Amino acid sequence: MKSIGLRELRQRAREQLQREREAAEAEAGWLDRERGLIHGRLGACARDLEHLGDERARAALAEQAAAAQLEAVFAGREPGGPDAERRDAYEERYRRERDARAPAEIREVFERQHRNIDSRVQGFLLNLVKLKTEYANMFGLLAEVEGEAYAEFAEQRELWRESRLPEYRERIVAAKEQAIQQLAEDVIFRLRENLVDVRRQIEELNRALKDVPFGSERYQFTLEVAAEHRQFYDLIMEAGRFEKDSLFGQSALGSEDMRRTLTELFERLVQAEARQVKTELESHADYREYFDYDLRIQHADGTYSLYDRVAGDKSGGETQNPYYIAIFASLYRLYRSLAPDGRARCGLVLLDEAFSKMDEARIEATLRFARGLGLQLVMATPKERSELVAPWVETSLYVHRDPLSGMPSVLDFSKEFKPDADVGDRGAPGPAQPAA
Repeated sequence: MKSIGLRELRQRAREQLQREREAAEAEAGWLDRERGLIHGRLGACARDLEHLGDERARAALAEQAAAAQLEAVFAGREPGGPDAERRDAYEERYRRERDARAPAEIREVFERQHRNIDSRVQGFLLNLVKLKTEYANMFGLLAEVEGEAYAEFAEQRELWRESRLPEYRERIVAAKEQAIQQLAEDVIFRLRENLVDVRRQIEELNRALKDVPFGSERYQFTLEVAAEHRQFYDLIMEAGRFEKDSLFGQSALGSEDMRRTLTELFERLVQAEARQVKTELESHADYREYFDYDLRIQHADGTYSLYDRVAGDKSGGETQNPYYIAIFASLYRLYRSLAPDGRARCGLVLLDEAFSKMDEARIEATLRFARGLGLQLVMATPKERSELVAPWVETSLYVHRDPLSGMPSVLDFSKEFKPDADVGDRGAPGPAQPAA
């Protein structure tokens, strides 16, 4: 065992003390820094406290001002009236907001809502100024148009309400009555004339078809009032018992149903936009829409069928017959409508690849029907059909192209037919009917 001398012990003691001294000095330095930080935080807290005190004082003043403003708004109001209920509702909402939000958040929300409302108020104010300016310029009123005041305009309103408006109401009622009567005279009576004329023209077409057999079949146009127009159609026909004179509107409006229908139509026209007015009038004034049209086919065995139901089951020639009948009838009505007196002056019809699926008997019947209506047909037919068409037309032009030179040759085969008696009866000219 090694022995330690006195000197060595002393040396170790001094080193230990030195280390403890350095640690104490380091700790003292750290404590000094902590003390400085604490003093700094204490100073910041003191400043924050002072700032919060100032904010609290300002908030108290703002609260007092808001309370005074609120009291001024509700001052003089009935304690139990609607204003008191509104204030209680505001107070209740504020308490609910305090339970769910911080004061700063509540302030932000209400300030944002206030800005939105203020923006709307400014928009209303600008619109008020615009309306006041327009009224002043239109009626020559000398009044202040800027700002939100409108005392002069309120006086004008009371003046109209008390004295002038009753007079204008009477004039409006009288004008409405005259407008409804004019509607009855100008629209209803003319519409009835057109509806009657449609039936008259259908009868004329059926007379032309009566003695024209198409093979083993005969045809007749049918006309039925459309279900959606039945009520208005009956009213129009009922109006026909009145003469069209200055008393027609009053007489027609004596019917309660007629008056109610015209009044409802008038109200819709007045309230609708221009485009809607046009659509409304068109739906009532277009006489063609009041009917459902079809072609009745009379068979050799005495039975009949409607073309609309059997069109898909017919052969080519049977399908073409109704097609040409409908085309000729439509053009006949068109040419008549273009003539001022309803007597056709021209009846030109151009047909390409005419009668391509019809036999000779059907071709003859179709051409007889066209001649009976006073129509002039110009037809282009294929070579294999021309020999069936040529016997029944006045002029036939045969066009042949030379296979070597390509030069066309035209051969003219013309003949003259006597005009049909039934054509002369209708006053229509006896037209030539060429075919090429």
